[in-house]
Amino acid sequence: MGQRKNDSSREPKEKKTPVKIRPIPRKHAGKVTEPWAIMERLIDEVAHFSHLKVARIKLFWQKDWKADVDGIATGAQVCKASELDRNIAEDAGAETPDVFIKLPESQWPTLDAIEKEHRIFHELCHVKPAKDANGEQKIDSKDRLLWRLGRHPITAFHEEIERYGVEAVIGHNAKIVESIAYADRPMEKIFDKSESAAAIGDSWKNNHVSAAGFTEKQIEALESSGILNLGQLQEAMNRGNQWWAKNSGVSGSLRQGIEDAFNAYLMEILPPAAA
Repeated sequence: MGQRKNDSSREPKEKKTPVKIRPIPRKHAGKVTEPWAIMERLIDEVAHFSHLKVARIKLFWQKDWKADVDGIATGAQVCKASELDRNIAEDAGAETPDVFIKLPESQWPTLDAIEKEHRIFHELCHVKPAKDANGEQKIDSKDRLLWRLGRHPITAFHEEIERYGVEAVIGHNAKIVESIAYADRPMEKIFDKSESAAAIGDSWKNNHVSAAGFTEKQIEALESSGILNLGQLQEAMNRGNQWWAKNSGVSGSLRQGIEDAFNAYLMEILPPAAA
């Protein structure tokens, strides 16, 4: 029997570190690649992105991100080119980048057209011009335009949406900002409401009763009594409690709940004097 050769002298293969990110070429085989085509179409079509027509954005494939402990996974990512990134590109004779957008390479082919567009759209929304005190876009000492990455104005949990609804969650940050401003300048709130009332006039009276945020039971009671819009409701209430209770067919705690909700609605849209 022959002896087995000793393989101890054979060197083990070196384990190579995988490349996690690589550029997406704008063109392949003479055609604009899909991610570039989507991005360029959005910048061209969406008015909100008009400022990006002068931005130099580079696209990259990224090895797919994994979900974190909360089950949240990154679908795409944007980052601003640093001064070092720009200088390296210039030294290499390449176009100076402003922004990088990274897309998940292996996941991308499984996405439908809407999802692909949505991911790029989202990242483009982050890119804002960095402006000076005069509202002009800043430039550096090499006359390069400066950019910043805007934060998400909407952050929410599933439980929050289920409890308060999508519209309340979307408008939550605006309400916080407004409350901060009014806390510093309480008289401004009264002025704003007066201005709002002048603009609204009596148009609110034509709104269906559901506009005041009544419950389904309250709306059903009002409609059954022939009160369909808010003007009719105000007229009924202004006739006095006895008429309102006797002729509307709405009485007791149900009537009180409608009155409370309606008065709260008026306080929201009108200043105290008008309400």
